[in-house]
Amino acid sequence: MGEDEMQFELVHKAFDCSMPRTEILDGLACRIPPGATLITRGAAPGPNDLRNALTTGTDCEADVGFIARRTDRVSIHMIDCADEQIEDLATRFDLQLASGGALLAERCRRAPSEVQALWANFVCAICEIHEARMLIAAFRAWQALEKAKPLPF
Repeated sequence: MGEDEMQFELVHKAFDCSMPRTEILDGLACRIPPGATLITRGAAPGPNDLRNALTTGTDCEADVGFIARRTDRVSIHMIDCADEQIEDLATRFDLQLASGGALLAERCRRAPSEVQALWANFVCAICEIHEARMLIAAFRAWQALEKAKPLPF
């Protein structure tokens, strides 16, 4: 793909909670294509260098650092985003989120919707307005194609 082209892909994978953390992280890392942009939700590292934060920070930051070392040319963005922002974007994009007190199974089923709302937040926050409009339009087209796919049986 060229530099000005984009690709949307949603991979939804659940891991057994008894698996070691490193195996789960390896399982995530192997699914991230070279050159991808990885967006993760967590407290932004702040004024410190991201590399230092990823190796000495919170569990989330350490996990992201682990994934960064296991992937090829992946651009990683850790963003801090209020639940209300995610809920608002989910409503705008017709995405179904898990309710606040939902059980783990329901939160896992609805994780792709939360991730898509997080991506929309990232686009709106980071991109110039013209680029954001193009990305959102492309996302909407992809979303329509995904919804039109037949259900697997």
